[in-house]
Amino acid sequence: MGDDHGVHSAILVQDGRVQAIGDIDEVRTAAGRSTLEIDLEGRSVIPGLVDTHPHALHYGVKDASVVDISEAADYDEIIALIAAHARTVPPGTWIRATPIGDRRYYVKRTYRDLKERTMPDRHVLDRASAEHPIVIEATAPRTPNICSMNSMALQLLGLNDRMPERVADVWVDKDHAGRLTGIFRGSVTFDFNLDPYWGQILSKIPRAQLSHAEQLDGVRSALRSQNALGVTTIYEPHYMTVPQLELYRELHRNAELTVRVAGALQDEMRDVLRQPFTTAEYVEFLQELAVELGPGDEWLRFDSLATGWGGMIWGGTSPTIEPYSDPYGNPTKGAHFVSFEKARSFIEFCADQGIHAVLHDGGGVTDAIFEVLEQPRVVEAIRRHGWLIAHAPVVTPRTMERYAALGVKATTSVGFTWSHGDIYVERIGEHLLADATPLARWRDAGIPTAHGTDWGPGQPFMHIQLAERLELAGSGRKLTTEHHSLSRREAIAAWTSVGADVLRWPDIGSLRQGAFADLAVLDRDPFECEVDEVGTIAVTTTIVGGKVVYEA
Repeated sequence: MGDDHGVHSAILVQDGRVQAIGDIDEVRTAAGRSTLEIDLEGRSVIPGLVDTHPHALHYGVKDASVVDISEAADYDEIIALIAAHARTVPPGTWIRATPIGDRRYYVKRTYRDLKERTMPDRHVLDRASAEHPIVIEATAPRTPNICSMNSMALQLLGLNDRMPERVADVWVDKDHAGRLTGIFRGSVTFDFNLDPYWGQILSKIPRAQLSHAEQLDGVRSALRSQNALGVTTIYEPHYMTVPQLELYRELHRNAELTVRVAGALQDEMRDVLRQPFTTAEYVEFLQELAVELGPGDEWLRFDSLATGWGGMIWGGTSPTIEPYSDPYGNPTKGAHFVSFEKARSFIEFCADQGIHAVLHDGGGVTDAIFEVLEQPRVVEAIRRHGWLIAHAPVVTPRTMERYAALGVKATTSVGFTWSHGDIYVERIGEHLLADATPLARWRDAGIPTAHGTDWGPGQPFMHIQLAERLELAGSGRKLTTEHHSLSRREAIAAWTSVGADVLRWPDIGSLRQGAFADLAVLDRDPFECEVDEVGTIAVTTTIVGGKVVYEA
């Protein structure tokens, strides 16, 4: 597939870039006799994929710090996996394990698919180790959720049988004798959680103390995983800190990056136990972050600041005008993570300093914020620097009109509706689905919109399939309205050429002459296979800058 959207039979790669693309005889003539020729035996080549929301570093470091029990079939396997890890760490070291289910997203499979059909309790986990505190984590995107701990973990946290059966929105499981089972339900996720009681619990569970080398290994592993998916460029759009950026910088200095990385530094971390900045402190922190930004080079670019103005419906934190049901059936209008004063300060700071801004829309873009964005000098900055709207799981026609008038670009994930759509119907109503990740509405508004794997599924080609025919993970219901569906070519472009446009990086996402030789070799033609096959497309080879970084 070339930049002209045509199909070609040969491509010439020299010095890390595409030198020619076209008919085999023409390309052979351009190459000369000394060029190595590789026969792909009928496989297809497309530009390397651009994932604009993978959280690669976050997942890489997290994976390095937990025991993976996601695919365990029963209690015995869970015990064996945790016990094996326990033998490698000193007694008393906290052991954190993944939830059970489909990795990262835990939507299609859960602990209920274990042979025992129930969550392992403290007695089961004690069999893995009585000398280490153990916790099986709960992970978004679902609330209420469930986690479990062994006896030593309960003891170290000061949790005992005198506890009430509910504290805040945490339910404490007890057996028939009134003793703790080690199982907790409700607002017990280990991320994206604003429950004040669970926040206190989490503050006492130390995060894995990974060495610097272990963190780097985690990031390397994450980048290899991206390569296996055919991804050659990633964008880290939020929750990135300066120390995390330093990990990428070190890999870059050592010539160890196997994907091109762009990203944004986060304005202020959302932590239920952390006192928020005052507005003055907030602006001072933005000034400190701005010093770290720069244009970068052909491998690493962090030139943006990120903010977010609302949460997610599944957690009851997405701001709305009308009330909806929170995870426990109570009416809520969500939460604004950033005050209006800070939101205005962020917008005006980025506009005045000429900084590219990433605005995460979780429902909190109010009329007041739009009025700030619509100031002439801000609109000029938005258009000059290509400001980016991210997330945007639900977008009304009116909001889309205002975004289009501003001249923004966007990145979204069809995974929001795939994983949360059934919750939308349950907690708000059927009508919300019309505005849930309306991919065609972004297109019709003329807003360049790239796609990412945020909130799953983790396979980009599954996202391409869902962009053509969206379905809900829980119920299997299909949404094929005019607002949701893209053509196959449009869906693939959202992962290639549109990604380049959105990231302001013209040398990626294309096979045109002079572009980076970033290629994904596939086991079949992604334009010709049936829609049900798209999600199963396998990457056989990934090439970045003319070098093979992955082979199946």
